[in-house]
Amino acid sequence: MQSSSRWILRIRRLPVTSAIIAAAVVVQLSVWVYPFVRPNDERETRRHLGAVTTLVIYEQQATDQPREQIPQLVGPFDLWEGELWRVPISGFHHVNMGHEANPLHLIMNCLAIAFMGSILEPRMGRWQFAVFFLTATTVSMVPEYLSSNDAIGLSGGAYALFGCLLVLMQREEAVADRLPPSFVSTGFIWLFLCMAATFFDVIAIGNAAHVTGLIYGWLVGQAFYVPRRLSGLCKYALLAGHLLLIPAAYFLMHPIWLGSYHWYQARYATETDRKVYHLEQSIKRDPSLRIPWSMLARHHASTGETQRGWQIILRGLDYNRSDDGGVKTAQTIWQTFRTPDDRWQALQSLQSQFGKNTRRWQFRLGLIPGKPLPPNLAIALDLGLPTPGAYTLNGEAEREFMRLFSSSRTENHDLTAPRVDPFRTDSAAEGVSL
Repeated sequence: MQSSSRWILRIRRLPVTSAIIAAAVVVQLSVWVYPFVRPNDERETRRHLGAVTTLVIYEQQATDQPREQIPQLVGPFDLWEGELWRVPISGFHHVNMGHEANPLHLIMNCLAIAFMGSILEPRMGRWQFAVFFLTATTVSMVPEYLSSNDAIGLSGGAYALFGCLLVLMQREEAVADRLPPSFVSTGFIWLFLCMAATFFDVIAIGNAAHVTGLIYGWLVGQAFYVPRRLSGLCKYALLAGHLLLIPAAYFLMHPIWLGSYHWYQARYATETDRKVYHLEQSIKRDPSLRIPWSMLARHHASTGETQRGWQIILRGLDYNRSDDGGVKTAQTIWQTFRTPDDRWQALQSLQSQFGKNTRRWQFRLGLIPGKPLPPNLAIALDLGLPTPGAYTLNGEAEREFMRLFSSSRTENHDLTAPRVDPFRTDSAAEGVSL
């Protein structure tokens, strides 16, 4: 009975700190229980429960095939749609470290908040402490999302409490007496250990949130609890930081430096000019995105700018040489060139883009047949014109184009396995590389 009454007294004395911890625990329990009510993976579960989540758009290539994931088009689409309320809620979500039921991240944050909150909440007052902690948590998450990191957890808010206590312990003996001697060193050691763990890919940690929260808490302490000239400067810095939340909110919804953001906008743009603009920005910001190259090239080819579309897809293939979808797009555009002049110009673009590797790309794109053609074969057959005599070779470029096709050498590939010799230990063949 005494222990239960003691907990009740603590909750009454620290209602905000208790509510923060209770909210984080309830959110974590909901993440564990929600899949039993509505089956989902953890990412979708957290999204339904209000967190900022990195989502992936899927496409189905054929009705009889499972949907194929597009690995490049990922991002916090909900934020791009303006759902900024997800930022503070994400703080109450925590990572299940190592195992889906491991609450270590939650426990560590709750213990830190319970200890430091028990000192600061009575000192600040309930409402001031609540506003301070929730604002600090939100502010600390912003740099993570602006740098395209997944960030969840109350660590940024906890480090804001730490930063504020760094100031108060220098000013008030009552605060310093409640803090152990190792308080400061432990906080900074943990900060740098987290940075090292992230640097060596041990675990991804929101270090930007930790540092931002620490600075924010230190500024609050200097601004409101240090009666000297520096406090005025810190108040102005704190005000400026809050005003910066306005452009930060805009760029959270419009990260114009991300190619994936422009691709996402292009997919749902209804105006042609706007669609083309976002596709151009997409490949400019991130040339490794494959599909926007094909989308932009097909658009120009469909509007009559076939040479421009051809040049775009060649540049895309130069950036992404394993892009089979881009190869198909190039082959489709090539078929739209109906005269030798058009195809000669296209080949010149190919030569300009790939240089000494042009010959390999001619074969890969299917521009040159694998077998040599008879010298007297009319070029009209390759162009798909109705009769062999439908076109006459007039210019030097056209005659050179014909020589290119008629003199192409056959590239032979030995697909046979070597003969097995039972008296040689190295003669066994496992297979043939195609």
